[in-house]
Amino acid sequence: MGRLESALPIFLHTIGSSPIPGIARGSDMTKRTAIPTTSPTGHSAEPLLTTEQAAILIGFHPSYLAKARLTGAGPRFLKIGPKSVRYRRSDIDLWLADKGRISTSDVGA
Repeated sequence: MGRLESALPIFLHTIGSSPIPGIARGSDMTKRTAIPTTSPTGHSAEPLLTTEQAAILIGFHPSYLAKARLTGAGPRFLKIGPKSVRYRRSDIDLWLADKGRISTSDVGA
């Protein structure tokens, strides 16, 4: 039996245990919390996407979005902190809709 096969039972036991020491598996502290769909004021609470998530959604590399933020060529984004950028799905959808063309010679709006 190789090293990988001998480590597999230990790994499976480790990933099946509680991620927080001292908290029993299945307790309320280890259950995932659903993202609310409305804010406390009743407005729609749209989940915010990271640069990586937004890049996956549009099929580009995250570095494209970073460059597009500098030039203003990308979708609208939220700057939450000095190093924290987020995207709304609705802003990405609007940006993509604006990219629609009829022909290759169509320059758009």
